[in-house]
Amino acid sequence: EATQPRSVIARIEKAHEESIWSIAWTRETNTVITGSLDETAKCWAVSDTGLTSKNVFDRHDLGVISVSAENSGNFFATSALDCTIRIFDLVKGAPVRAIDAGPVEAWTVSFSPDGNHVASGSQAGHVNVWDAHSGEKVQTFEPRGTNKFTTSVAYNNGSGDQIACGAMDGAVSVFDVATSKLLHKLEGHGMPVRALCFLPENRMLLTASDDMRINLWDVTQGQLVGTMTGHTSWVLALSASPEGRYFASGASDRRVKIWDLGSRQCVQTFDGHTDQVWGVAYSPDGGRLVSCGEDGCIQMYKV
Repeated sequence: EATQPRSVIARIEKAHEESIWSIAWTRETNTVITGSLDETAKCWAVSDTGLTSKNVFDRHDLGVISVSAENSGNFFATSALDCTIRIFDLVKGAPVRAIDAGPVEAWTVSFSPDGNHVASGSQAGHVNVWDAHSGEKVQTFEPRGTNKFTTSVAYNNGSGDQIACGAMDGAVSVFDVATSKLLHKLEGHGMPVRALCFLPENRMLLTASDDMRINLWDVTQGQLVGTMTGHTSWVLALSASPEGRYFASGASDRRVKIWDLGSRQCVQTFDGHTDQVWGVAYSPDGGRLVSCGEDGCIQMYKV
């Protein structure tokens, strides 16, 4: 099959006033969402040539750490250094709910695929889950044998029946959502796990760490099936393409890499960010990718 060369489509300088720590691309509404240390989240309209700022959400009192959208793309959640999680209506451009997570009880946030729950890792080492409609805490997952800061969390984006979290000590835990049972403790990193993502439609999990490695796990068996190296510093971000053939990573080495999951090889490296890359996200059709970083810029790629 003929493939177009991968390339940078657009670069938005000073997309926020400060570092951009998180980026998401919604499925149905085809909108890019960013969260920044400037205390705002922004929504961006997508065109063939780039992104245009559409809405600014400025309800947080401190920097926004993380953004996550549910599958319909109508709602998204943010978590921030002010210890709150906020839910916004993307269609109306309006805030819906504020959840006071309490000190050290929220870090990165993950919306369940059905939009009913929001999960966040805590600095105490567990994962808290809130009802997105009532704001009540409804579930807590407690990894075994670690009380280290939970640095990353993700739902299985197909069915939402599993949730995974990564910790500061390198441990990765996978839970059954219905029973709160720990299914697997995955030990393959010795340093903080900054990002993880399930691959679409199957039971594989990618994890990225300060050890500069990306691990691929079979979460039905709880086994490590591959390790990918190529970044020269902490790996901070992951996103899988919708068909599951490729994934992207971003790292402290300022680079964005595209990987082929079949060969487990890096097939493209993008330079352009002038500081560490905090977030990457594929478009719903898998044809494009966005990245954000400490430099306050967003880049869009044809992939």
